[in-house]
Amino acid sequence: MKALIIGLDGATWDVMSPLIEAGRMPNLAALAKRGTSAILDSVIPPNSPAAWSSFLTGKNPGKHGVFHFTKPAPDSMKQVPCSFRDIRSETFPSLLSKAGLTVGMVNIPMTYPPPKINGFVIPGIPVAANDEKYCHPPELGEEIASRFSGYRVDRDFSDIISWENDPKTVVEQFRALFEDMVSIEEKRVAVSVALQKEKQPDVFVVVLTLLDRLQHYFWHLGDPAHPHYSEKSAKALGNLIQEAYRLVDTMVGRLLETVEAETPVIIVSDHGFGPYHGDFYLNRWLMDHHYMTVRRVPRLVLKKTQLVRILERLKLRFLNGLLPRKVLQIPLTFPLVKARNDTGDIIWSRTRAYTTLFGLRINVKGREPFGIVEHGRDYEELLSEISRKLSQLSDRVGPIEIADQRTLYSGPYSTFGPDLYLSIAGITYVPNERLDKRKWFDTRHSPPLSGMHRIEGVFLAAGPNFARRREIPAANIQDIAPTLLYLLGFPVPKEMDGRVLVEIFQDGYVEAHPIAYDESTAEAFGGHGEDAYGAEDEERIIDSLRGLGYVD
Repeated sequence: MKALIIGLDGATWDVMSPLIEAGRMPNLAALAKRGTSAILDSVIPPNSPAAWSSFLTGKNPGKHGVFHFTKPAPDSMKQVPCSFRDIRSETFPSLLSKAGLTVGMVNIPMTYPPPKINGFVIPGIPVAANDEKYCHPPELGEEIASRFSGYRVDRDFSDIISWENDPKTVVEQFRALFEDMVSIEEKRVAVSVALQKEKQPDVFVVVLTLLDRLQHYFWHLGDPAHPHYSEKSAKALGNLIQEAYRLVDTMVGRLLETVEAETPVIIVSDHGFGPYHGDFYLNRWLMDHHYMTVRRVPRLVLKKTQLVRILERLKLRFLNGLLPRKVLQIPLTFPLVKARNDTGDIIWSRTRAYTTLFGLRINVKGREPFGIVEHGRDYEELLSEISRKLSQLSDRVGPIEIADQRTLYSGPYSTFGPDLYLSIAGITYVPNERLDKRKWFDTRHSPPLSGMHRIEGVFLAAGPNFARRREIPAANIQDIAPTLLYLLGFPVPKEMDGRVLVEIFQDGYVEAHPIAYDESTAEAFGGHGEDAYGAEDEERIIDSLRGLGYVD
């Protein structure tokens, strides 16, 4: 094998370093001793779909087009899931495939539908639920199902939306969630080890998501300063995050056992992690400052959904196996008293700005489906006015950092991102899209999330040509693709934003092996944003993302 890349979704040095020093992560400690390490900066805002897309392409989101797990549907403001088809740029697995190398990919988010590379792909979330040919090659999915019964890409987190912070049940719920997530990851590692041994790809990439999922829910257990910290829960459950890191280290060890000692190994995380204290209900702030208008509630509306989703919400999933698929997909329409506002209630003809991931967008005419703000001076003045008013809120919860889209992204898809990015009190508070709140700031209550992403992730590289026991000041997730291409002896596309991390190599290596660049412009590899999911999958994926706190 020419290279092994292991992604540890959500890993942070804040947790890893003390555990390594305490001898509780021996496999990663050994890699650090014989290799190079760094803080790996994520994209802004730090979220998995954008970060892993930058990992694959070596480019900022403005060039590959993915900013979040969701995107607005064409001619609508309804959010629908993104897929690999939304990555509008070539990826390093594609480049390596064209060069004749075989590549194995397991569980990288945003790789469904799977790219047809020279090798195999088991995609990461989001994935259509009933697609038996969800892998590449198509028969691989059936092979996994027959050999590794119960393999799941991920858990459905939609049930967590209804969790209550009841001390009588929270310990039992958290312990069951921990065990379920560990089971999913152990199965993933078993599949990865088997495929790595049998197919022996030249380059193998696997992403483990256990740390991300558990830190979202369990961060407060080991953080006495967290508003959700409970001495009783912490005592009953222990520090499950530290236990998860220890288990992941063991899993990394199993993956390392399948490669030769001389194989270059790279460890990356797409972002770091830290405490999540509460929300800034930015849409409420926008309404109170007359930048947004919504319809009144309560009122009677017609709700349309499929029978399968109704059964799931009524906790009658067992009926899914008893009813024909055609019956489960029957669309049902029923009257419903709408008690609280959602984004469907926004009156766009009277709305100049609205909340999006970690920030806000201006309702620009010609860009948004129902835009009313003119380009040019009107846009600039509104952006400046909102930015100035938001900066005055720093005395509420802590410092508010505000960045303009044009300082964060470059490329033809930059306008897909937020016009203003907000970092509130070091991301301990997060802009929230909900419209039914009366406060601007509030402690997070439901779903029971207590951890959130941070920009600072982890990087480790060990192998024959890497420097030993060296720490470099900083690296960026966009640097991984060009660095890997260089390591394997291929030219680096000039259009990549990332750089070759020359400082991770042994002294004299780069001088003896000059970096070659490819000046040509590659065509989009993933697609042009075509939909990959049916209505049933869209609703299921959105509900699961809501349980993870990625949509509101």
